[in-house]
This record gives sequence, structure tokens and C-alpha cells, in this order.
Amino acid sequence: MKALEKDRSRRYETANGLARDIERHLHDEPVQACPPSSWYRYRKFARRHKGPVLATTLIVLALVIGFIGTTWGFIRAKVAEDDALVQAAQKEVQRSNAVTERERAIQAECDARRRLLEAKIAEAKASRRSRESGQRSATLKVLAEAVELARELKMNDEVVLTLRTEAIACLALTDVRLVKEWQGFPPGSSGAAFFDANLEHYARCDSKGNISVRRVDDDRQLVELPGSGIAGSDSGAGWMAFSPNGRLLAVRYLRQILGQPTNFLLWDWQQRKIVFQPSFPVSLFGALCFSPDGRQLALGQGDGTVTLLELETRIEGNEIKAGAAPSRLAFSPDGDRLAVCAGDKVQLWEVSSAKLVCSLSLDSSGMSVAWHPDGVLLGVGCDDGNVCLWDAVKGLKRAVLRGHAGTVHRLVFTPSGDTLLTSAWDGTSRLWDACNGRELLRIPGVAGHFSNNGTRLASSNGWSCSLWEVMEAREFRTIPISWNVGKEEIGYGGFSPDGHWLAVTSTKGVRFCDMEVGKEATFLPMSPQQKDVKFHPTEQRLLTGSVDGLYDWPLRQEKGVIRLGPARKISEVGRVEQISLDREGRFLAAAGASTGWILNLVKTPNVVQRVGHGNAIFVAISPDGKCIATGTHNGFGAKVWETQSGNCLINLLPDERIVTVAFSPDARWLVTGTASAVEIWETDDWKLRHRIPINYQSDRCAFSTDSTLLAIALSPSVIQLLDPKTGQSIAQ
Repeated sequence: MKALEKDRSRRYETANGLARDIERHLHDEPVQACPPSSWYRYRKFARRHKGPVLATTLIVLALVIGFIGTTWGFIRAKVAEDDALVQAAQKEVQRSNAVTERERAIQAECDARRRLLEAKIAEAKASRRSRESGQRSATLKVLAEAVELARELKMNDEVVLTLRTEAIACLALTDVRLVKEWQGFPPGSSGAAFFDANLEHYARCDSKGNISVRRVDDDRQLVELPGSGIAGSDSGAGWMAFSPNGRLLAVRYLRQILGQPTNFLLWDWQQRKIVFQPSFPVSLFGALCFSPDGRQLALGQGDGTVTLLELETRIEGNEIKAGAAPSRLAFSPDGDRLAVCAGDKVQLWEVSSAKLVCSLSLDSSGMSVAWHPDGVLLGVGCDDGNVCLWDAVKGLKRAVLRGHAGTVHRLVFTPSGDTLLTSAWDGTSRLWDACNGRELLRIPGVAGHFSNNGTRLASSNGWSCSLWEVMEAREFRTIPISWNVGKEEIGYGGFSPDGHWLAVTSTKGVRFCDMEVGKEATFLPMSPQQKDVKFHPTEQRLLTGSVDGLYDWPLRQEKGVIRLGPARKISEVGRVEQISLDREGRFLAAAGASTGWILNLVKTPNVVQRVGHGNAIFVAISPDGKCIATGTHNGFGAKVWETQSGNCLINLLPDERIVTVAFSPDARWLVTGTASAVEIWETDDWKLRHRIPINYQSDRCAFSTDSTLLAIALSPSVIQLLDPKTGQSIAQ
């Protein structure tokens, strides 16, 4: 095309230029006729060097393909890595979530167990205060479960203290446990079920008066006694009673026996034989009772006559003229007196002479009566729902127990005399502390029978009869005062070295309690007034501090009775408020009349050292006898004195006006009590180790015999147990 260009300047200059271009074209070289572009020159070069260019192209292509493949592989690897990282992150999140969920589950479980623990504690408190059966045993079981939970949860000391306090509180409760329940009073029965003294047999009656005597153990009928011969819903037995030996059964039927002048039969139930039938009807339901020795039977009549039957001879003996139809009768434990409930009076009669001893006036009609085993206390159940406790010797009303909403128709004391059982028409039976009148427990239904040893109780409720195990609170007891001498105040005292006896002073004398049976054994009126009493730790002697000095009494024990010989006045030391002895009985410390004394009991005559401490009325001697401590009332502080020399070792709490003192049995600790705190001092250096704030001034504290527990009074009704070494509260 260049050879044909119209523009001369753009055509070949010569034919040689054309020839050279043709030659170049034939040799695959760039020609001048074409623009000298890179692509043109490259084509020409490739045609001239096909092999190398092809090889190079293949190599480059291989490199490019390899690069592309490598890049793609890298990209895929990167994507895979990113996916793996994402998956790993997701798994980590899932694992973290799983851990979180597990922790939440664990925490939720812990929270649930804590709530369960709180529920167990609340359940234990409610059960303990319920006054229902199981208030002790069931509560202790719940507390045992709570303790296991507290250990698993590693709860703090406050929770442990609460659990321990609740457990100790349970030990102060009387309880009953259901041993056996059976259909002992099926449909068609009449009256009630009546048990013998050992709760081995019971008797029930049907509407026709047929009496079935059965064995409690398996409810097997042993014998059936024929009825009174009158059919009908009111033809059964209104009251029955087994004799003390269980051989005889006294039955008072609701209606008069057909063809007979009486409604009463006395059966030898084992022989199915009637052994006595009076010529008169017996009044009301329970106007019959056996004497404790089983030799006599008292039967009340509608005209107020009470006939005493000699069971051995079946001869009717003395007659008591009560003046009104008796509702209930009860022999005293010794059988010498008979209590007769007649209207709004309870009459006490001498059995041997049929002589009226005294008459007790009631606020309402008496419907049940029972004697305390001591023969002094008499319980009377009334139709107003109250129970009156009387001193049958002095004719004084001691207490009125309120709580029943219906007539109290049954009344019985445990053989120990610690507990009183009452049953009323309100459908409940209640156990009471016979000493202080505190209600202890409630049982549904009618209960009126204790076993001879007091460990079992029988009751009936609806068609069922029940046998209960009675668990009296032996860990916490109220010791009754057997000899009531009028209003008095209890003072100080102490235990005998063997722990058998407790002696306490009062404004009227000294009372001795037998701790093995939990009863007061002896009361010794004393004048002048005794302020404190202590047993000598190694000799048969009793030491007392009185308003006119110190006395030494020879002592001996005879068949559970304390006997004291003539007293010897130790020394003219003036009025004594409190005394203390070391463990060997070598030294006696006394305080009173604004001073203190140290007496050497080994030397004769007794050596007396006086220690000056204004208004000192509290005193304690260390068990090792090395020092004594005195405390004041409206004085100042507590002082510690060396026993041998009488020198003052230290003055503690000098600004306190009232300070009590007590040493631990191992002589390591001295406890002082003020109106605001209890202080524990270590006797090695007389340094204050612990201070326990209180809001109650009390001069009462006590150590355990091994000195590991200290009991202090926080109030008149709350005692705190402490570890004197750490000051930590153990329980309340």
C-alpha cells in the first residue's frame, strides 16, 4: 500500500526501498511499509524464532499457570484457614458457652442447694415449735440432712451456729414417736378403748355391750365377754378399767343390765367369769377406780356415796358420803387417800377411816382427777377446758393449765411425775411439764394411758388406736420443789463431787436434789438464812455461808437421803454472800459484808486472812488454790489475791460497779461479768483475751469439767455456749 500512496513523500523513495522491504518480508523482518509497533515487531520476531519463542511461551505459560494454581491454592488455603479459624472461634465460643452454662448449672445447683438448706432450717424451726409429734426426732432428722448440705456447700460459721443451736434446742423437747397404729376401734364399737397398765392388752365394746379383750401386739382377740343384754346404740360400756395386775376388768355400762339392779360388772376376763356385781348402779362414766396395790375398788353412786370394795374378800367396806354424784375417783399413790370429783369440788378422803381430809373448790365442775407420784400434787380436769394443779397437803392451788377448748375428761401423770397428760372433748391430748405447767406436745385423739415405765403411751382417734414411744427430755429438766414452804428465793449452791447431788440455798433453808432421778430429795429448813452451800470435794462435809458466818456440817448419805449432823461455826467472819473451795478442799474463800476472807481448812484452828474490797459479795477460788478473785455489787472492779499471802495481784475493771467472777476448772481462765459484757482473762498474765457484749447483768456462768466450754446467760431464758480459748460462740 505504501508503493501506491498518492503522497510522494509517503511512497518508497526508490525501487530499492521496495525491494528491501520485500526482502525483509520474506525473511520475516519488519518492513518500513508498516508502523513499527511493538506487537508488529514481536510477530516478526516470533516468526523468525519460532522454536525459542514457543519454548519461552510454553515456559511463561507454565509459570503463569503455576502461579495461578499456586495463587488459587494459597487463596483456598487462606479461605480454609479462615474457615478453620472461624470454626475454632465458634468452637471456643461454644466451649466458653458450655463452660458458662456448666458454671451456671453448678451455680444454679448450689443456689438450689442453698435454698434447700434454708428450707431445711426453716422446716426444722417450724417442726421444733410445732408442739406436734416428731418435734424432736423429726426435727433432728431434718437437721442432720441440713448439716450434710452445709458441709457440701462449705457454709460459714453463722450457719453452723444456727444448726447447732437448733439441734441443742431439740434436746430440750419431749417427743413421741408412732410405734404402731391399727384399727382398734372399728365401726360398731361403743365408748372408747381402754388399756391395761403395761399396754399389753386393751378392751373395746360394741353397741350390744359385748366386750372384746385383745392383745395390742397383733390385735388378736383373746376373749369376748357377753354384753349387758340390752341392744341399742347406748348399750355399750361407758367406762372400763383394768386392775393394776391386769387380771380384773371393771365395766360400767351405759344402761342398767337387764334384770339386775346395777350397770356395773367386775370380770375376771381371763376366766370369762363375773367376780363381783354390786346392788347399786355406778354413777356417771368414770366413778370407779382401783387402788394402786389392787386390793380395793372404789365405786361411786348417784346419791354421792362412794363404796370401797375389798377385792380379796369381795366385801363392801367403808362408805364415803361425798354429798353429790362423783364424776371421777382416784386413789393416792400410797392408797391412803381417795380424791372424789363431785360437782365443783374435789374432796380428799382418808380411806381407812372414811374421814374427809379437805375439800378443794373449783371454778367449774371437775371431770377428771389424777395424783402425782409424790402424793402431794393433784391434777383436776374441768369442764371449762382448764386443768388445776393443787397441793393436796396444804390445799393450795399451784397452777392452772389453759389450752383445751373442751371438757378435760382424762388426766394422768407419767410414772416419773415429770409430765402430765390431758385429753379433752376438743379432740386433742396434750403433754405438759408437771413442774412449771408449760405445754410440751399435742397428740390428736384421746390419750389416757401410760405404760408402767412411762416409755409408751396409748391413744385412739376415730377408728384407729395408736401406740407411741415417749421420749422425755432428759437433757433439759425442771426439778420440782417437793416441799412447798411458801414464797422463797433460790440462792447459790453446788454439786457433790460425784455429781449425784445438787444443793441450793433458799430464803427458807437448803434443798437437796437427786440428779440421778431428777427429783428433790430433801429440804432442810435452816435458820439463820443460808446464802451459799458447797460440798467438800474430798470429805463428807457440807460448808455453808449464812447471814451470820460460815458453818461446817458433817454429812452422810443413807438410802438416797442426805443427813446432816450438828453444825460447827467455822469462824466469826460476819455476813457471807458467797463461798468457794479449791479442788482439794484446802482453802475456802468467802465474800460478804464489804470484804473477803481466805480460810485455811487444813490448819486447826482455821487460819483466816482478810482481804479488803469494798462491797465485795462475789468470790471464786482457783481450783489449784493459788489465788482468789473477788467481785463487787455497787463497788468497784474485781480484784485477784494471792491465797497464801493475801496480797492483791491485780485490779481488773476498776471502773465497773458490778462485777462477778468465776474460774475455769483448769485454772487457766478467769471470767468476769458486768452489765454490758463478759470478759475472759488468761491467768498466766492476766491479759484480756475476749470480750463478749451482753445486755443482761447476770452473776451466773459455768464451765464444762474439761474447761473447753463456757456457758453464760444472755437473758433469763437464753444461754450461750462459748469456746473460752477463741471466744467463738458454739451455740445458744
